[in-house]
Amino acid sequence: MIAQFKRIPHLWPPTGDLYNNKHLLRTVAWTGLLITAVSGLLLLIFPIIEYAAFSFFTSSLIYILVLLLLRWDYPRAASYTFILLHWIVVTVTIFLFGNANTPIFNVYYILTLLALLLFNNQQGYAVAVASLIVGFVSWWLQADGQTSLPMIQQTNNSLWLTQAVLFTTTTLLFSYIRFYVRRANQSVLVSSQALAQRNEELENIRVQLEKEVKVRTAELTAAKETAEKASMAKSEFLANMSHEIRTPLNAVIGMASLMLDTDLTPEQKEFAATIRSGSSSLLGIINDILDFSKIEAGKMVLEEQPFFLRACLQDALELVAPNAIKKQLELLYQVDPALPAMFLGDISRVRQILVNLINNAVKFTLQGEVVIFVTNHAQSDGSHLLHFTVRDTGIGIPEDRLSVLFESFTQVEVSTSRMFGGTGLGLAISKRLAELMGGTLWVESKPGIGSNFHFTVRLHTEPSPEQPHLSPEQPILRGKSVAIVDENATSRKILRDQLVYWDIEAHLFANGSTANQWLKTHNADALVLDLQAPMMSGTMLSDAMERVPAFTKIPLILMSTSVRRPSLPEKFPIVAYLKKPIHPASLYDALLQIFGGSDHPAEPPQDKSGEFDKTMGVRHPLRILVAEDNKINQVVLLRMLERLGYRADIVSDGQEVLVALERQIYDVVLMDIQMPNLDGVAATRLIHERWPAPQRPRVVAMTAYALKGDRERYLALGMDEYISKPIAVNELVSALYDCQPLAA
Repeated sequence: MIAQFKRIPHLWPPTGDLYNNKHLLRTVAWTGLLITAVSGLLLLIFPIIEYAAFSFFTSSLIYILVLLLLRWDYPRAASYTFILLHWIVVTVTIFLFGNANTPIFNVYYILTLLALLLFNNQQGYAVAVASLIVGFVSWWLQADGQTSLPMIQQTNNSLWLTQAVLFTTTTLLFSYIRFYVRRANQSVLVSSQALAQRNEELENIRVQLEKEVKVRTAELTAAKETAEKASMAKSEFLANMSHEIRTPLNAVIGMASLMLDTDLTPEQKEFAATIRSGSSSLLGIINDILDFSKIEAGKMVLEEQPFFLRACLQDALELVAPNAIKKQLELLYQVDPALPAMFLGDISRVRQILVNLINNAVKFTLQGEVVIFVTNHAQSDGSHLLHFTVRDTGIGIPEDRLSVLFESFTQVEVSTSRMFGGTGLGLAISKRLAELMGGTLWVESKPGIGSNFHFTVRLHTEPSPEQPHLSPEQPILRGKSVAIVDENATSRKILRDQLVYWDIEAHLFANGSTANQWLKTHNADALVLDLQAPMMSGTMLSDAMERVPAFTKIPLILMSTSVRRPSLPEKFPIVAYLKKPIHPASLYDALLQIFGGSDHPAEPPQDKSGEFDKTMGVRHPLRILVAEDNKINQVVLLRMLERLGYRADIVSDGQEVLVALERQIYDVVLMDIQMPNLDGVAATRLIHERWPAPQRPRVVAMTAYALKGDRERYLALGMDEYISKPIAVNELVSALYDCQPLAA
């Protein structure tokens, strides 16, 4: 029965025809039977109202009859029986043994009205008709005076008419309510069906979309895998091509360097220099392509090492300076003196961007100057945003071409490529490198006036050794007076700013004549003279000194794009020769020699006759084994080592390396990576397995397979040092100096 109660909400029919609902009527009948039977027993045991127990038992019989009719599948008869018999029993009970004005009668009305609401119109009309019949019988009996029953005396005839009217009106009202409830139910049903249909459509769409997403995901995955394979194939192809091109380039550049270190006629030296220059340019193009491929493949990894910013800039300038000197361009730079000395980052990539931009500026500038400025913007997180500006007085760039300037393989015009050369990759690579270091790269330019290339990088500072020239507190230099003679206005301004930073009074002159006139009536503690300035050649300077003997008492600091001394009398008080662009540290040392009491004038760096130090093998003796399968490269390496004073043994593969090491002790193995039978990596692994660290030679990796020959990879594989092909003499020398002789 409790289960049937729980089912009532689910069994309520949407149409409102409840008399046909057997489940609801059965639940009500069982409930009524239980309540009336228990109540009748209690009233039988404890009689409170006369005939009350009889009334409840009569109601129980009605419920039993309803249940039987439902059992026999007569729901309509059961509903009529339920409402009419109960109405008759209650009516007879009240009017036989009570009064129509009692509270029980009111309860009867409420229950009857509820029954009419729950059931259908026919029951309501039936009760109304029954009320009219009872009222008519009651009136007929009272009119004839043929009864003495209490109910006849107690009940007013109008009550039956009122009851009939009330039941009829209530039935009509409930019918109206049920009609609209039915319509509402139908609307809800239609809406529910439409919603269910829409949900089904949406579900179908969702399923279809999921299928399409799976298909698209599979297609994208396949496309991604294809792209990755294509990228890998491209990288492999470029790496292989790099190896194939670098291998003969190693021979060309190496032999050209060896040739330049011999006694040649001027014409032969020019030819050899041209060969090496052209080979180096080709190597630069290959490096650009490889760097671009690394960046595109996401394989560019930046190092995090401490480095001196000013030294990085000076190294970049040294690489480009020869081209600037050939074109008679003024190459200058200015670093904010308050900028810290040391930073943490990838010095090679910062230098690469600088060399690229400065080289471009020199390349596209026919006359005038190229100036580099470095400023600092401190950030809230403790880092520094370094701002580099490379300004030139070159051909400039049209405004409509600025947007494509940083695209790969793009130059301003086709004629530009023909006139100046280049692949159009340098700026694209530089921009990506700057972005990898937390900055960016952009340009400002006007055709015929020049360009300003800007780039920023975000770096953190590192503690560094004390740099005296970076301090503005200079008691020895404070208040001194220095005259500067330089034709270039930018150079004069940069020198003046540096001197003012040290609290030195600076006097600027564009030519020697103006300086001579000023010095006749003024005193200067030192002269900084550019030998390229008008009237400042060696001869003119000698004449000026003869005319103004007091000049011979003023200390001189000479500047020149060449380090060669001019022909000047020995009596001239020349303190230092400085090569332009002037490094603040060099200028600082020269001034300290003047004002600090040092009697030893600074000598200019000597012009080396060649790249090879023939005494290195004596000063730093090593037993060297070269593992190289290419015959030409074997010759190049042997000749390079001979120029450095070494005699080396040659083997052709890794297996021969192991045999040679078993035979005798070597301090260093120059190990080519790509060799037949046993390559350099496998040979190095076996060396580590067979020889303990104190007896193990130092292994220097050599490879032209640059794309996958990154330093970190080979160092991680057990090699001690790495140099790339074509082999630069300075890199070879540096690697050999890092090696120490093993005990015999």
